Amino acid sequence: MTGGQTPAVQAPALHEQLQRLRVTVAGRALSGRRLRVLLAPALASEAVAAGTGCVVWYCLGPGAQGYRALASCRRSWRGWQVRWQLQVLDQAQLQQALVDDAQASARVFGRLCGGRLYA
Repeated sequence: MTGGQTPAVQAPALHEQLQRLRVTVAGRALSGRRLRVLLAPALASEAVAAGTGCVVWYCLGPGAQGYRALASCRRSWRGWQVRWQLQVLDQAQLQQALVDDAQASARVFGRLCGGRLYA
């Protein structure tokens, strides 16, 4: 690292923070350890590299409940500050979010073959 630059926030550090998260979503207590990340797009956005920005992950929680996890990242003199927000997704919203990732979609919803759903 040169010129006093702070490295970009990395996916493993974000995942660790998500696992430590304890929030109330839709009236239910939820621990981040119960969330399984399904889709975590690359973090190489210009906004995050510049020191501010948002990262969106799609997760599956208890009871096959879908969530959108939004990490607001901001760089300060103390390093990276990350605030998480979780949004409940219904099945249609989660399917739409995973439409471009066939593997993640198949893990959650199975796959159709000859009109039958296989998990």
